[in-house]
Amino acid sequence: QEEGSLDFALQVIVTKAEDESGAKMFTAADLPSLRREIPLAVLLDLMTKMQSMGEEESPDAVKS
Repeated sequence: QEEGSLDFALQVIVTKAEDESGAKMFTAADLPSLRREIPLAVLLDLMTKMQSMGEEESPDAVKS
């Protein structure tokens, strides 16, 4: 089960992580390095924060 959580967290991070200009920070080629170098707890925390960011309304949506 931990392996499935790790894989899901990595997919979310690779899919959603962007720099300030909107460019993707990671590719599928980065998965092995991320898996090796970042603890599961950190990956899960990042994934949770990224998912909640996607659920927030944008400032423009709030104005309408």
